[in-house]
This record gives sequence, C-alpha cells and structure tokens, in this order.
Amino acid sequence: MITRRNLLGLALVSTVLAAASCGPEPTPEPAPLPTPSGNTTDTETDDEDTSDHEDFAPAPTDEAASTEASEHATTTLEAFWDVSKSQDEWYIGLSELMTPAGGAPFEHTLIENILPSAVTGDPEVNFFDEGNTAEVTVPSEHGTWTLILYREGDGWLTESIRFPEEG
Repeated sequence: MITRRNLLGLALVSTVLAAASCGPEPTPEPAPLPTPSGNTTDTETDDEDTSDHEDFAPAPTDEAASTEASEHATTTLEAFWDVSKSQDEWYIGLSELMTPAGGAPFEHTLIENILPSAVTGDPEVNFFDEGNTAEVTVPSEHGTWTLILYREGDGWLTESIRFPEEG
C-alpha cells in the first residue's frame, strides 16, 4: 500500500536524482556595461586593437539624431503633462509615443494625480548601443526628467520615464 509518506519520499528522491544528474550550474559572466559613447566596459582587457571592430564603433552623435531624440522626449513629456484630455484620450496619446512595455505602467495612472509642467531648457542626449538607444534628460519647472528612448525605424519610442527626484 502506498502511503503519503512513501509518495513524499519518492518525490524527494526523484528531485535529488534529477538535480544531481544536471551537474553544477554554470556561473554567468557579468555583462559589459554601456558607456555614453556606445562602447562597453569590461573588467578584462586584452592587447588586441579593437579600433577596426564594428562592435566598438562610437555611437552616432550627429546633430540631427540628437535633435530627433530631444524632440521625441519633449513630445512624450508634453503628452504626459497634457491633462486637458479625457483619461482615455490622455493614455492613447501617451502610449502612441512609447513602447508597449514603456506605456503599460501609465494605463491606470489617473490624470488628476499628474502635476502639469513645462520644459525649461534644452534636453541633453547621450547615445548608447550604436545609436539605437538614447538617454535624454529634460529640465522642467519641477525638476529634471530622464527618458530612455529606443530607435524604431526612422523615429524613436520612449521605453521609460524617470520622474525628478522629490525633495
């Protein structure tokens, strides 16, 4: 007769055997960190000259790309601050400027909780990932906002909005 104790023992033994047959888990290598130029930093260095490698090419920082990213970040914040629309219109307008993952947290944001603001200076743009990612800091009446943008075709989509530090 099979008892509860026998079933639990059998489950424990099969789990231990399955884990033992898999061997030790590999230790993951730390990922290189991006730098504002688009290069990556790594703890190990080698003597190989990397100047000819495409992976190490600096991100394009031309004026047109910087202007496009600045304008998209400003447009995203203006849509966020535009509380003159209905709740649904506000979210639709904002989400069209964002990636699906970036817009999702704002789906249930109540517009009556948003403090409207305005841009007070020129945004600052740093490019990463060979120019496909941009970090844009935007000064406003209520502090500095930081947006992460991803290149989408010929334009940009906002992946995240970091609010100004409070107090």
